[in-house]
Amino acid sequence: MLKVYRAFRFCARKLTYIISAAALLLSMASVSPVHADEPEDWEAADLTKDSAVVITGGGAAASTLTDGNPNTFVSFVDDGEVTVTAPSGQMISALYVVWRGVPEEWTVEAGGRSYAGGENGFLHETVKLDEPVAEAVLQWEYRQAYLADIHILGEGTLPDWVQQWEAPEGPADLLLFPTHADDEHLYFGGAMPYYASRGDTIIQVCYMVNHNGEPYRLHEQLDGLWTAGVRRYPVIPEFPDIYSNSLSHAKTVYDREEILAYETEMIRRFQPMVVIGHDLKGEYGHGAHMLNADCLTEVIEKTGDPDYFPESYEAYGGWQASKLYLHLYDQNQIIMEWGDMTLASPFFQGQTALEAAIKAFDCHASQQEWFQVTASGPYDCRKFGLYYTNVGLDEAGNDFFEHLELPRLASPLDAPEETPPEVALPEEVLPVEPEQPEQGKTEEPANNEPEKVLPVTEPALLPEDDRPTYSLRMAAWAAGGISLGLFVILFLVGRVKKNRSRLGTKSRKS
Repeated sequence: MLKVYRAFRFCARKLTYIISAAALLLSMASVSPVHADEPEDWEAADLTKDSAVVITGGGAAASTLTDGNPNTFVSFVDDGEVTVTAPSGQMISALYVVWRGVPEEWTVEAGGRSYAGGENGFLHETVKLDEPVAEAVLQWEYRQAYLADIHILGEGTLPDWVQQWEAPEGPADLLLFPTHADDEHLYFGGAMPYYASRGDTIIQVCYMVNHNGEPYRLHEQLDGLWTAGVRRYPVIPEFPDIYSNSLSHAKTVYDREEILAYETEMIRRFQPMVVIGHDLKGEYGHGAHMLNADCLTEVIEKTGDPDYFPESYEAYGGWQASKLYLHLYDQNQIIMEWGDMTLASPFFQGQTALEAAIKAFDCHASQQEWFQVTASGPYDCRKFGLYYTNVGLDEAGNDFFEHLELPRLASPLDAPEETPPEVALPEEVLPVEPEQPEQGKTEEPANNEPEKVLPVTEPALLPEDDRPTYSLRMAAWAAGGISLGLFVILFLVGRVKKNRSRLGTKSRKS
């Protein structure tokens, strides 16, 4: 009998170990399921340096297009064509193209398909291919073109540095009016990276002047915006960059009515909730900054008036922004502590809003000698004043959107037109007698307790992707229960055997 018991105990222990190991494996599988049919996500490789590039119709070496320097470029007099071939064993999934000047329309021919470019006038543009190819051809006809760089990307997710711009269309929540490229970082500080990282705010930047006479600044401008998290392509008007040392002088070199019309049009076009503008004193005394801010203070309450610049009213309708903040304005001041705001978006890699603003300004290599982003001193990028509001004064003072709701529940452009109900006079509002319940029926008392949500326990009620995980988890629990039961049985049998041994010993001694 003892031999049978020992054999049973040995087999039971082995079975327990096997079941426990199986339970552990099933538990691990239920926590971290591996789906063999899902492809691994990886970052696309930059194949530019190892790809073959052939230029047709251009007047420079092909290496000019792969040096990563937007200030070197190839001039095409008429027709143009550039053929790129991936290195052996690699495939092309996208082309990131940088132009010297704003391009007209161009195409990419790849794998028997044609992809349009230049439709939005983007200086930096990415063309993603539907299917990876070994060779692609970028071409255009009957015009001059100036091409600076082509970046050739392999298969996978495009890296963060590849700029994939969205067209400046539709409503924006935050509208910034910097005068020059770099002002948006120097004086508005972490506004763009902070609100971009939140994920609930659409940002639009509208400059007052362009830098077409300094093409290198156009690339710095886009690189800085992208680094700051902006994804909407900026609006860059036709006004040239002219230095001025006073507001009165700025009015002699710029047509104030044209600036007023431009700002009015941008507010009506993008329908912002919040507008950000310059210091009324011009930051460091620049007359163009003064004119920009001065015009904003005039248009901010008139953009809903159909008689105020009626051309843009006819094009976009009227719009009234809820707030206007001006940098360093001395009334209703708030301090935006950019240095204390850690950005949640993985794009910023744990930076604060202030660090992201500094990094974005670093893209403006041509301006580093004279300026810097600072959170102190006379140009403190944290300080703003609420110049206009129709939603009340700030109380907490740490959010441009205080008293406003983000994200917008519905786009004003998509909302159906409704006829507003007539407003009743106080004397016309009569008390309404409560309805009497029907005879023979008793009203049940209202239950104000929240409805209890029962847990889902049946695999058939789970989403399709969760069912394997559920089954594995149930198997793990069952195996664990069996193991526990066997352990208890062995423990009890062992105790009985031990007690019998002790009793036998005592009887022999007696």
